[in-house]
Amino acid sequence: MTSKAKNGAYEILAAQRSTVTKIAGVITPEAVDNLENEIGGIFTILKSNLFDEGQRYGYLACVIPEDKYRVVIANNTWTYQTPDNPGAYAVTALGAGVSAAQREQIVANHKEAQQSYAEYLGAQEAGKELILYGVGDDALAPLKKQYINFGDATIHTMIKHLREKTAIKMTTSQKYDYKTEGYKKPWDPTMNITAYFTGLDKFQISLADRGISTSVEEKAMAAGARMWESEMFTEDQMVAWENKPTVDQTWVNLQAYFTEKWLERRQYSAATAKQSRFKEAALAAQEQVAATEEGETQAMMFALLQEQHQAQLEAMAAANKAAMEAMMERMNALVTAQGGRKHDPTADKGNERPKTNRGKEDDNKKGPTRRKKALCPHCKAFVYHKPEKCLELEANKDKRWPWWKSTKATTA
Repeated sequence: MTSKAKNGAYEILAAQRSTVTKIAGVITPEAVDNLENEIGGIFTILKSNLFDEGQRYGYLACVIPEDKYRVVIANNTWTYQTPDNPGAYAVTALGAGVSAAQREQIVANHKEAQQSYAEYLGAQEAGKELILYGVGDDALAPLKKQYINFGDATIHTMIKHLREKTAIKMTTSQKYDYKTEGYKKPWDPTMNITAYFTGLDKFQISLADRGISTSVEEKAMAAGARMWESEMFTEDQMVAWENKPTVDQTWVNLQAYFTEKWLERRQYSAATAKQSRFKEAALAAQEQVAATEEGETQAMMFALLQEQHQAQLEAMAAANKAAMEAMMERMNALVTAQGGRKHDPTADKGNERPKTNRGKEDDNKKGPTRRKKALCPHCKAFVYHKPEKCLELEANKDKRWPWWKSTKATTA
C-alpha cells in the first residue's frame, strides 16, 4: 500500500476507532451484527466511484455482504467486483495512432483510477484494523498468516469467519424462536410500508447469517399475514390478493400490490382529512357559540340563586328580630307584674346558717359532752359558737355565707 493511501482513506477511516464497540467475552451473532453495522456506518464517510451508489454509501460495499448491499441500493442484480489494479502506467496511452490530446486524457483517467484503487486498499487496511480492535487477534487467529499476518484477508472474509467459525452457535430452539419472532413482528401502519418490506429483506439475510433456513415464499407468507393483522386494507382487497394464483403471489408482486393499495389509502385519507378540517372548524365554531351561551346561562342561574339566597337570609333575620322583640316584651311584662323587682331566693333566709346535723346532734347528746347555747357578746344571741368565732367579727368575714346579714344592722 502506498504512503499516499495511508495518508488518505486509511487515516480517515482508522481515525474512527473510538466509535467501534469492543466485544468482551463470548462473541454472539448479535455482537457480530453490531460490529458489521458500526464499521459499515464508518465506511459511508468516504465516498467512492468504484461501486454503485458509492457517492451515497461510500465504501459500504466492502463491509457488508453482496445480498445486503443489494437491499440497501434496491438492486437485486448488483454483484460485488473487487476493483482491478490499474497498474503503474497507462498502457493504452502508448498505443499507435493516439494523439497528444487523447494521450493526456488517458493518462488523467489512469491517475484517477490509481487514486481510487489506492483508496480502496487503504479502506481495506483500515477496516481490518477496526475489526481486530473490536474482537482481538485471537478471534481471527486461523486467518493470520506467517510474515503477512492478515495481509491476504479482506473485510468480507474476516466478518464471515466471525459469523461461521467464532460466534457461538444457536441451539435449535433459539433458531426457531428467532425466526418465529422476526416473522411475527407486526407492521405499524403509521410506518412506511416500503421500509417494512426492506426490514423483512434484512431479516431474511440475518437468518442466513445464523444458519437458519428460510425462503422467499416463507417471507412473503409472513408479510401477507401481517397485512391481514394491520387492518389497513379492506376485506375485498385482502381477498383479491388471496385469490391470485400461487405463481403470482411472489415477493415482488406482494410488495407492488400492497404498496399500491397503501398509497391509495393515504391519498384518500389526505383528501378526507382536508374535508374534515373544514368540518372540524365549523364544529369548533358551533361548540364555541354553545359554550358561550351555556356560560351566559350558568351566569344568569348563579345570579338568580344568589338573589334567592339573599332574600332567604333577610327573611330569616327579620323573623329572628321579631321573635326576640316579642320575648323581650314578655320578660318586661313579668318584671312589671312583680313590681319592677327581681325575686331574691335568699331574701327569706335571713341570717339562717346553712343546714347541718351538728345542732341536732348537740341537742340530742347526753352527759358532759353535750354543748349548750350561750349568749354571744358580739351578735347578742344565744348560740353554740364561741365568741371568738362569731361572724360579726371582721376577722371571720371570710366564713360568712352568701346571704349572711349582720344582727347589728337588723337591731338598728
